[in-house]
Amino acid sequence: GIKEVRYQVEGGVWTNWEAASSEKSLTLADQDGLQTVLYEVKDNTDKISQFSDAITLDRSLPTGTIEVNDGDPYSTSRDVTLTLTGADETSGLDQMRFSQDGGASWTPWEDFSATKDLTLQGADGPKTVRMELKDKAGNTDSFQDPITLDLDTPTGSVLLNNGDEFVTSRDITLTLTQSDQGSGIKEVRYQVEGGVWTNW
Repeated sequence: GIKEVRYQVEGGVWTNWEAASSEKSLTLADQDGLQTVLYEVKDNTDKISQFSDAITLDRSLPTGTIEVNDGDPYSTSRDVTLTLTGADETSGLDQMRFSQDGGASWTPWEDFSATKDLTLQGADGPKTVRMELKDKAGNTDSFQDPITLDLDTPTGSVLLNNGDEFVTSRDITLTLTQSDQGSGIKEVRYQVEGGVWTNW
């Protein structure tokens, strides 16, 4: 019959001999990586048998980066390409997923790859694409990159000399409006009667 059992974690000190049980709670050594637990069983004639099993402790988060359209600040198309990096020093990188609403909803988990085609959602304006990485132990961390979607052309108007029909001088004043809902107005230029455009 079984007399006593004891345990050892990753080359540490053996526990005291104790009564056998079907379960035992132990604390692994304070170091990430592969750890071996030894289990000794003693019978009533003091003969001892030893058994072991190993498990990898992984408390480190995966690392990575995400870049939308090679870091361009603006996109004139909903279809963008993500350039991705990912690594995990202990258990190894497992899967990735993506969110465009701050993490409220995610795409399904998929195997990690260095690139990913994605379609931007919603109206023109600033967007943030978030990537979440998961390692084989289940640790996760997220990374993000901003881009501004700009599908529409700018709008505006020009009015010469407050709308006068005639003018008696070559010098005139333009009343102007301009707006853009996506990336915003960058520059303007002018052309008079088919002539050369001014500089931006």
